[in-house]
Amino acid sequence: MTISTLPPELVAYIASYTNNCTASRIRQACSILYQRITVNDLVKRKIYDLKASSNAISLCARTSWPGLEKIEVDRDGMYNFLRAPQSPHSQSSNYVLRAVQELLKAGFDVNADYGGALRAAASRGDLQVCFLLIASGAGVNLRAPKNLCRNGCIIGEFTALEQAAANGNAGLIPLLLGAGASLHAFHNMALRVACSRGFGAIVDELIAAGASASHGENVPFVESWKMLHRPLQVASSAGHADIVAALIANGAQVNDGDEDERPLQLAAAAGHVDVCRLLLQAGANLAVTRAKQWQNHGDEVGEEMNALSRAIRLGHFGVARTLLDAGADHAAKDEALHVAATHGQIVMVADLLARGCNVTPRARKAQCPLRAGAANGHHKVVALLLEAGANAGKNRNAALCAAVSAGHTSIISILISAGASPSARGSVALLRAVEGRHFQAVRRLIRIGADPGHRSGRILQEAATSGDVRIIVEFLHWAACQSDNLTVLKPLVLGLASIICQKSPDEMELAEWGPANWCTSSSIIT
Repeated sequence: MTISTLPPELVAYIASYTNNCTASRIRQACSILYQRITVNDLVKRKIYDLKASSNAISLCARTSWPGLEKIEVDRDGMYNFLRAPQSPHSQSSNYVLRAVQELLKAGFDVNADYGGALRAAASRGDLQVCFLLIASGAGVNLRAPKNLCRNGCIIGEFTALEQAAANGNAGLIPLLLGAGASLHAFHNMALRVACSRGFGAIVDELIAAGASASHGENVPFVESWKMLHRPLQVASSAGHADIVAALIANGAQVNDGDEDERPLQLAAAAGHVDVCRLLLQAGANLAVTRAKQWQNHGDEVGEEMNALSRAIRLGHFGVARTLLDAGADHAAKDEALHVAATHGQIVMVADLLARGCNVTPRARKAQCPLRAGAANGHHKVVALLLEAGANAGKNRNAALCAAVSAGHTSIISILISAGASPSARGSVALLRAVEGRHFQAVRRLIRIGADPGHRSGRILQEAATSGDVRIIVEFLHWAACQSDNLTVLKPLVLGLASIICQKSPDEMELAEWGPANWCTSSSIIT
């Protein structure tokens, strides 16, 4: 064995007892010492150092040894899991067991650090050390207390059973249960964490021992309590189909949970097709009704409640098609089309149209896919919806207004070609473009027929106070052609003069506004 085969922590340990004047001398000292000091000598020295702490047995189980890495903390929510990293070094003997035996003989408390030794050994999956600790009186249900950390989080450590379940150490489960470990500690945490991490053998073991397949965590919510993170919910979200099947077979209810936390919705949001099929076969409800507290919170909340809409929004088309094939009703399909148009999911828009979704809303206040696509600048979606028969002027020119409000100039031409009127509703689209300071949209609308004189001068006044030179000059060009009514010039000229007075010529971006533009605007002012 060479110095390179020693665990790094032991090399550092040797170096700490040498003359460390320079790095090269430390390396030389390590080589010389290693020729004379055995691993057993180092282990003895480490045990000697551990005896300086009252938590010696807990530290012994957590620290690194030849062939074992140091236990690390893996924070998960309010509590901590312990994680035992894989070591690149081979373990020639059980140094942890040897150290624990020596410390127990020396009279150290087996339950020090709130039973930290057993929790660490359970996370490692060390059956011999766990057996020794339990035989010596270790409490199997001890957990570290919750403490307030620097970042304000309240954390603690799970019990030994939960640590074993979190690390997939199935061989320890019978030992811990036989020693009296609680199955139901912290809201069924042992089963929930095994479901979350995909350890099917542990799930079967815990359910056989009496763990509830339906019990989750009760948390306060809107003047009441709600149960979250049930075993079926966490398994569905993580995509463990075999565990989902086992939980359903043992009585887990597929429709348990609030409107936004049911297993089908969680699986759909994560894109797990197989899990969705299992849940649907078990009777999962596709139609979800909003709870009373959400009824007046708009369409975005409704989108979050619906498994089909979630899948489409996140691009899980396989899940979406599975849900559609399962018989989603017309309302769900119409909502799905709106979501697909909103998020530019052209593939799903085409699929939903092929399935007969209504491209035009049935009611005035219903969700409008064309408006959603236009508002978000998805020109391919807009073109496809128009080709499928969407009315570009429906709902009082809503699609055109949405496009110009967001400054999507490319959408304007598509909608105008399909029959949208730039002057409809008193040229409201032009007003929206001016309010949003979208110059390209303003120019386009004026040149295709929008009338800045509509709405009793409101559009002109908005342009005059916009503070945008380009918009004001564009309106001045229009006003110069209105020989029958030159009174419209006054607010525009005042608006332009206000800008000129507030800024020097150098700040007016003369490079962008060439002499021709300034000559034109000057002649209008004159």
